[in-house]
Amino acid sequence: MTSAPSAADLPPRRAPASAGPLVGRLGAMIGLFYFLASITVSGVLGFGAWWVNQRELPAGLGYVGVAFGAVLLLFLPRLPRATFVACGALAFLLYGSGVMVGLPTVLMALIALFGITLWTDRRTGLFALAASLGSLGLAVVLLFLRYGFYLPPLETFLTDRVALFLFNSSGVVVLTWAVADQIRAARERRVLQAESASHAAEAAAHQEAEHAARVQVEALADRQRIAREMHDIVAHGLSVMIVQADGARFAAPSDPQAATTALATIAATGRSSLAEMRRLLSVLRDDTAPLPETPQPGLRDIAGLVGTTVEAGREVRLTVRGDVPEDGAGDAVGLTAYRTVQEALTNVMKHAGDEATAWVTLTVEPRQIVVEVLDDGPGCDAELGSGHGLRGMAERVEMVGGQLHTGPDPRGGFRVLATLPRTVEAQS
Repeated sequence: MTSAPSAADLPPRRAPASAGPLVGRLGAMIGLFYFLASITVSGVLGFGAWWVNQRELPAGLGYVGVAFGAVLLLFLPRLPRATFVACGALAFLLYGSGVMVGLPTVLMALIALFGITLWTDRRTGLFALAASLGSLGLAVVLLFLRYGFYLPPLETFLTDRVALFLFNSSGVVVLTWAVADQIRAARERRVLQAESASHAAEAAAHQEAEHAARVQVEALADRQRIAREMHDIVAHGLSVMIVQADGARFAAPSDPQAATTALATIAATGRSSLAEMRRLLSVLRDDTAPLPETPQPGLRDIAGLVGTTVEAGREVRLTVRGDVPEDGAGDAVGLTAYRTVQEALTNVMKHAGDEATAWVTLTVEPRQIVVEVLDDGPGCDAELGSGHGLRGMAERVEMVGGQLHTGPDPRGGFRVLATLPRTVEAQS
């Protein structure tokens, strides 16, 4: 998950109006406020007051200076750095010419400092603070030059209203910067919180999508497993029933007893297949219901499977090497071995021909189980067809960590060889 950016990674912030024209509504409000405040103080108190202090110059020049400052502040939200530099240059020009020495010039500088601190990054704000305090220090130095490079008597220095105004201004400058910096930091914290919430929402959505994909994959795997089970049950059961029905049809005129036996085998095979289908369908109908108590077939049921095929009229010989464990080598492995034999015998009945013989060999070793089904029929090419039987057999063997080899046998016929681990955990 992507981590939330730190405050240092955030780009410099500007006012909302920065996305609009060069001079937006916010800039117009700032310029108008400065102009009205400055001309009100100057007009009410007069340009001769110490906090205005235009001395002997015409009053119109004071209004011109205020107008220039107001025009510069119009661009503060969009161009805070350039506006701050321009306001600083204008302030020095006004001080040097004696047009505006007091409150209007200081107010313009304070507004520019507030804007550059608020709408840029912290480093730029600190540079602006240092420049503002440096300007005040330069003014004090110039004041000392006025007294001839020596510090005047304390009572003389304190009674100079300009000097007192400069010292007070330094505190106001620091306070202005501190307020703007806190507002900027609070805004960046809100941005970080919003971005963190957005990242958290994206992460939650990603996890939900992963969960949905995992559920879909699991559902698809279940569908494939059930399809394999249904194929094994239906294909084998129907193959046995078809073979028995054909035998009963041919034997009925000459040997009614053989026909009756074949019909009984058909009925028994149908009941067995129907019972297994019901077991699977009960799971599909209600996924919250417990699994049926009917055990799934395993290694010990292979002999019965071979017997059913023999009763269907096929020649099948079973060889068991080793001791079959009581637990059938685990449900998954035992069921896989049983289904492998079942599918192989189904293919024998379908493709090997009526006269073919099949040999089923079950070898139980300490670490693995080997299942081999070999026939001598001529139908090997058909058994390699594109049906679902061999694919399902291979998928089932791979699921328990085994290996499957199928194909024509050099001695003739078709061979199925499955090597299975004794337990499913052995596949890792």
